[in-house]
Amino acid sequence: MKMKNEIALFDVCGTLYHSNTTYDFISFFLKRNARLRYYKYLILKSVLFKPFWKLSIIMKGNNHFNRRVFLSFLKNYNVNFVEKEADVFVKEILNLKINQVIHDELKLHLQKKHKIFLISASIDSVVGAIARNLKVDGFYATKLGITNGVYNGKLEFDMEGQKKAFFEKNFRNYQDNYVYFYSDNKEDINLLLQVNEPIVVCFEKDKKKYWNSHINSSSAKYILK
Repeated sequence: MKMKNEIALFDVCGTLYHSNTTYDFISFFLKRNARLRYYKYLILKSVLFKPFWKLSIIMKGNNHFNRRVFLSFLKNYNVNFVEKEADVFVKEILNLKINQVIHDELKLHLQKKHKIFLISASIDSVVGAIARNLKVDGFYATKLGITNGVYNGKLEFDMEGQKKAFFEKNFRNYQDNYVYFYSDNKEDINLLLQVNEPIVVCFEKDKKKYWNSHINSSSAKYILK
């Protein structure tokens, strides 16, 4: 009987790192390269603007409207330059926010020669830098629109809420493999239910009740911290 290949999928924000990597990177990038944009970004992210974002979501019927606005702060920047800055961000900032327990799990998969992929709603420049730093096999993330090597302020593809559909489309023979998936994100529930071994990263023990009520699987595992 043919042995199944083993694939380990890892969410990024809140799972591998104690960080919202997209927003933390934009803040890091703007502070280093565009102080005026940086201060505008801080104002829009402040508590004072929360009522505005809530109203905008209601009026536009788009739960991710504010996210699209924040991502537009990278508009007109050269893609290669942003990617180089993302490498610096990973080394100087994210490596101080590691969730060591999950990184140890990732290292075990590396030692066992499993295929490892990051799957995240964070932006591709950041997730790509993380993938290079961790030396994993690949990554799947939100893609920012690009025109002539420059970010155009639009989204080409948003991974948020799309992981299960993306997984089924791009891992067409996944049934022939044994798949692990590590995530702390409630939005990932559908993909967690799809894989052979869902691993829920739960930092608050009381949240385990939520996961238990939604993942009725004997193969489910929990990493508590």
